[in-house]
Amino acid sequence: MKVIYIVIFLGLIFLSTYFIIFGKNGYLDLCRLKEERAMILKKNQEIQRENRILAHRIKRIKSDPTYLEEIIREKMGLVKEGEVVFVLDENK
Repeated sequence: MKVIYIVIFLGLIFLSTYFIIFGKNGYLDLCRLKEERAMILKKNQEIQRENRILAHRIKRIKSDPTYLEEIIREKMGLVKEGEVVFVLDENK
């Protein structure tokens, strides 16, 4: 009789341990979620840094006409009057 109780008790301990480690919301899920959280936090920091850079550029575009002109000329390929343009052949 005692042997049956011991076997049942050990079986319950084994099943409990199995579910704690491998079951849904178990230890392995916890580890995976911690890794996922770390990746999301890192990506969030990168996005925040990028937002700060963009906010700085917007502020500078609104307040600095020289910077705005520089950006427009670069994007549109425009040249100021009196500037000399050198075209280099990249194939040589």
